[in-house]
Amino acid sequence: MPPLARCRPQGVDGSRVERVLELAHIATNKNTVPGDKSALVPGGLRIGTPAMTSRGFVERDFEVVAALVDRGVAITQEIKKRLGPAAKLKDFRDYLDKEVRAWTGDVSACVRGSEAVSHPFFAYADDDSLEVSSNANIVRSGPF
Repeated sequence: MPPLARCRPQGVDGSRVERVLELAHIATNKNTVPGDKSALVPGGLRIGTPAMTSRGFVERDFEVVAALVDRGVAITQEIKKRLGPAAKLKDFRDYLDKEVRAWTGDVSACVRGSEAVSHPFFAYADDDSLEVSSNANIVRSGPF
């Protein structure tokens, strides 16, 4: 079973974090955890580690992915803080979709990181400007 991260201790939920990570090209799934009151706004985030290991990810790659997910959680926290505690999931999604340009730097950093770590594992990679160094530190060359 893929690992399940609890988001509630960080003051966010799986639905919001999933959307931010989706914009950063990181596929995760919101997931209910014990104590959730609604399956629509679950408190967990499922990360597909079996799929990653089947594509050749090793421990260091998982550390990089964890750092990117952590950054996605931080972006989610900041947006939630700006919207206030009464904001619904729809408000969050609408704000993020309308204001994505304001978050381009933060989300783009996650995109570059996710593309760099996943590039060697793509079945059909077409961007030769992405590299991962031998010690798996993210390196980006090219237009960004």
